[in-house]
Amino acid sequence: MKCIKNLLKNKNVIIDLSNEIMDFVYPGDPNFYVNIFKFENFMVSEIRIGSHISTHVDYPKHVGLDNDSVVDIVVGNGFCVNIDNLEEFLSKKDIKNIDVLLIYTSISSLWGKEEYFERGVDIKDYLNDLLSLGIKAIGVDCASIGDYDVHRTLLSNGILIIENLTNLDVLVGKSFFFIGLPLKIKNIDGVPIRAVAIL
Repeated sequence: MKCIKNLLKNKNVIIDLSNEIMDFVYPGDPNFYVNIFKFENFMVSEIRIGSHISTHVDYPKHVGLDNDSVVDIVVGNGFCVNIDNLEEFLSKKDIKNIDVLLIYTSISSLWGKEEYFERGVDIKDYLNDLLSLGIKAIGVDCASIGDYDVHRTLLSNGILIIENLTNLDVLVGKSFFFIGLPLKIKNIDGVPIRAVAIL
């Protein structure tokens, strides 16, 4: 983690990539619920959430696979590409040193609105090229990176999926250092994640 200390010491810009956890959930997912209790002179909240609420990471168990290779922290060199330029980006022969690839779709501009869940992306045609990059994780600023087959292909090849990201518009075409901190819950299908990019 020496590289993280150096980045912070140099006063680099930190971009928050996580949406607020709120009662805005994928249709059919558990609702967000907070119940506040008073215990003597203290306030204690009971929080109920679905595992795929807001900005979250999908683990292999999400598609019925084992979580044997899951890491607690998603960290490494990142790059962000506009979905409209994904084919051109993947056609380059010199892509290297990318651990986390983020795909900007602009759908994040609809966050909080019903239409947000009606829009999606289709990266099926690019799966083989994405697998060849050797990345640890892939993220999108929309509710889902694709259907079951897309999820299973990525997760079965050791690529974690991060969905419902935000602020990717300021990262398009840029390299950065990515840090993703999922809630530390073992053997689960997915959890909310606090993600940042350090420029």
